[in-house]
Amino acid sequence: MLYSKVEAALMYDAVNLFAKAITQLDNNNPIEVTPLNCESGNIWPYGFALKNYMKHIKFKGMTGEISFDARGWRNHFRLDVVEVLYGGITKIGVWDSIDGINSTKTYEEKLIEIEKSIQNKTFIIFSKIGMPYLGWKDKNAEGNDRFEGFSKDLISEIMTMMNAKGFEFRLASDNNHGSLNKETGKWNGIMKEIIDRVTLPLKGDLGICDLTITYDRRQAVDFTMPFMNLGISILFTKPVKEDPELFSFLKPFSFDVWIFLATAYLTISLILFFLARITPYEWDNPNPNDPDPDELETSFNILNCLWFSIGTLHGTGMRYITEVRRTLMAQGCDILPRAVSTRMLACIWWFFLLILNSSYTANLAAFLTTSRIEESINNAEDLASQTRVKVGALRGGATASFFSFVNYRTFTETPEVHDIREQVVTLRRPVPYRTTKNSNNTVYQQLSTMMMKSKPDTMTSSNQEGVERVLKDKRGYAFFMESISIEYEMERKCDLMQINNLLDNKGYGIALPINSPYRTFVSKAILKLTERGILTKLKDKWWKVHDGTGCSATPEEPSSDELDMANVGGVFLVVVLGCVAAFLVSLLEFLWNCRKIAVEEKTEEKTTSTNTAISSQEEVFMTLADIEEEKNMITPWEAIVSEFKFAINLSLTTKPVRKKKGDGSESSSRSDSGFRL
Repeated sequence: MLYSKVEAALMYDAVNLFAKAITQLDNNNPIEVTPLNCESGNIWPYGFALKNYMKHIKFKGMTGEISFDARGWRNHFRLDVVEVLYGGITKIGVWDSIDGINSTKTYEEKLIEIEKSIQNKTFIIFSKIGMPYLGWKDKNAEGNDRFEGFSKDLISEIMTMMNAKGFEFRLASDNNHGSLNKETGKWNGIMKEIIDRVTLPLKGDLGICDLTITYDRRQAVDFTMPFMNLGISILFTKPVKEDPELFSFLKPFSFDVWIFLATAYLTISLILFFLARITPYEWDNPNPNDPDPDELETSFNILNCLWFSIGTLHGTGMRYITEVRRTLMAQGCDILPRAVSTRMLACIWWFFLLILNSSYTANLAAFLTTSRIEESINNAEDLASQTRVKVGALRGGATASFFSFVNYRTFTETPEVHDIREQVVTLRRPVPYRTTKNSNNTVYQQLSTMMMKSKPDTMTSSNQEGVERVLKDKRGYAFFMESISIEYEMERKCDLMQINNLLDNKGYGIALPINSPYRTFVSKAILKLTERGILTKLKDKWWKVHDGTGCSATPEEPSSDELDMANVGGVFLVVVLGCVAAFLVSLLEFLWNCRKIAVEEKTEEKTTSTNTAISSQEEVFMTLADIEEEKNMITPWEAIVSEFKFAINLSLTTKPVRKKKGDGSESSSRSDSGFRL
């Protein structure tokens, strides 16, 4: 009805304008009416004049002031701006060709009207499948009951806070976030559903998922304030800890150092032996009771020199300074040099061992308390400086765009163009999106080049594909993705880790059509949810594993300060081998001593028998006692048994000296030692 009235008024003014123009034309230049032939090519001679009269006529018509500019466009008129609501049409302002639109409603009145319209609106929400944001709950169900996830819970909270009539989730046709095809200028994914809402059968009011607010996307749609802040980081697998080696106590020094140490030990021992023979102050009187000895001897023979050097080698403290007659080291020997030359050599050797021992102790603590970790990638610089580990990102995603922008800005923009671009980006973004602070960083350029030139392709079609590739390649592939998504994957896959600080700062936002009236209300709802801690609760609900199987619930490894047998087993093995070696040497000494006893007993028996025969020349034949004595001479086996019995008799703390035949204490000695001679 309104349209008919407007059309009639415009028709009336048009006829009135034509009548006034032709009247003025006829008054100034009488019009001669002649018959016209429709099939003729001739034109009416008064047509141009009539057109000019119509441009210059001004009058007040039913639709306002009637006037035209030089091009024939109507000017100096006003239009009422109305809004069609459920209750009818309401005038909200006026528009004229000079001042433009002039609203007659206050901002508060507009918000009230939008709020009323929200109460009667069912919002169409476009999203994509991808946990934890949205996933299938029951594919056989209908409506929103088919889905579950963070996005659904967040939209539900927002709609409740806005008092909306309802909402309905829809999936993007290609299940993508939305990337721009530079050649065609077309968007795909959720962005397409929001941008092309005029041509689509279902108009998307909101778009939500892990949708990053970027410059390109902001030119095509509006975004709410971020509901989650994050940045780009690196997903990588944890380094593998090597099991402690059995002889890890040797690791503080390299093999070469141990060889040089052994060489130094032998060299110092030989030099000390040579110096002790040269200097006269290392030769002593072997018999202190003889003031005028015929011979002198030195304590520093080759064996004692070796013992002196090894004793100080195993020392741990310095005592020579405070007590000259005692060794420098706690485990030193009882022989000390007296000559100036040998003391100088000993001091140099002790100083060398003091430094070496301190260095060994310091390094040993680190080697025993910390498991060896293979060479690791710790940051973006490490990735850029190597070629073994491949790098990738989500194809067409915000992370890939970040690295593309690095090369684009570096090689195509002058500083002046960059400054202008930054100003435009700052004005258009709802939150700061820092991509340019590190954009000229050579590290990022190298990483971008690595992604583009990698064969086979390291880019993925989804974040999940990137995560699976990181796990599969076992520290051969690093995936760039948003830190918040990395946190979700790390909670469920304990072999994953995040390296490097955030490469940038950005946020996830909810996309709306340009100039959407609902943006303010959705942003206010997000702000309230943040202040009340509901967003944090929703994040914990969908990011954490609450059945106790999450990686964050896994107990930490034992403290590295606690050593187990794997760390010090080699030291125990050395002790066992040393004990076995000492036992074998002791056994050899025992057997050698038993053999020596048997040989000496046999020799003494023969000597005694001979002496007895010479001194008793009158006796021609040996007595039966002598024959019995010969039969009772000790054998090596008997000596072994006798010595062994004495060794296991723990009540005996002294051992008598074995006497030769003819000694007065012979019988008692034999009796105590267990020998029958």
